[in-house]
Amino acid sequence: MGMSISPGDLLIYQKTKISARPGPNATNIFPAPNGDTYSYTVTKIYRVVEILSDQSIIVVTKRGRQRTLNSRDPALRRANRWERLVLGWQMRTSPPTE
Repeated sequence: MGMSISPGDLLIYQKTKISARPGPNATNIFPAPNGDTYSYTVTKIYRVVEILSDQSIIVVTKRGRQRTLNSRDPALRRANRWERLVLGWQMRTSPPTE
């Protein structure tokens, strides 16, 4: 694996999106050459549920949805101490997953 990840770890994912209207959490906003759309980044917070043998991990969002990500994705990183302290409360209030 690219980094040491274990179940329960808090991860930060910088997701790149393209749309006509970036949301309030958008950062690094760049307009398209013709100005119709914008490219931007949104920070996602995930908690690791399971580590699979094929270098992928199953994570849960703060709303309880599960996603499968590649553990070697350069946009994925472990949360630092400050982020765990500040953002960790959001993950504790999520509904239980089954």
